[in-house]
Amino acid sequence: MTSTKKIGKIFAQSKFKTPAPEGRGIAPTYRGVEETKMAKLKTGRHTSAIKQNRKAKKHELWNTSIKSKINTLVKKVEQAVSKKDKKLAQDLLKTAFSAWDKAAKRNIIHSNAASNQKARLSRLVSSLGA
Repeated sequence: MTSTKKIGKIFAQSKFKTPAPEGRGIAPTYRGVEETKMAKLKTGRHTSAIKQNRKAKKHELWNTSIKSKINTLVKKVEQAVSKKDKKLAQDLLKTAFSAWDKAAKRNIIHSNAASNQKARLSRLVSSLGA
């Protein structure tokens, strides 16, 4: 069996359906993540920029999901306040505070922005118990 037939047989059993393009370009996708194929260059400077771009895309997805969770918690607190349910609002406020603090610790949002939002919601919840 020649080497090209052997490679073709191995490729047919692999998880990818189409062969990777030659040279620079986009590699086949796996689990919905599009990966940029590492280019063959004389110096290694450009390859690090390609890798950094891949990392930035993953971080962007993660950060937007965390921000979305925080916004959902804020809406739930505001709904509890509009229904005048003090106990539920206070419980949800604790989870929102925790989410904001974790996001600020990981530099997903600025710490001052988290503090401002926490103060705004705590004023809203404390207006129920007046």
